[in-house]
Amino acid sequence: MEYSLDVLSSLCSSNKHVSKAELIDNGQHTSLPVDAFDGQTISTPFQQLESQWQELLLSPATGNSTWPLATWQE
Repeated sequence: MEYSLDVLSSLCSSNKHVSKAELIDNGQHTSLPVDAFDGQTISTPFQQLESQWQELLLSPATGNSTWPLATWQE
C-alpha cells in the first residue's frame, strides 16, 4: 500500500492531473484527498509510525507511565 501511495504522490506532483483517488481494500472504498499528495514519500512516515507502535506494544507497562493504557487494568 505504501508503494502505491508513493506513486500517487509522485504523479500528483509531476504535472499530471489527478482528479480522484480511492483506496480499495476488501471491497471497501475510501476516497483519498488528492490535495494531500505533494510528491513527498508516504512510506517513510508510515514505517516510522509502525516502528513507534511496535515499540509501544513491546515495552513493559510501568506504574509511572503517562501513557493512559500503560496503567489500565482489567
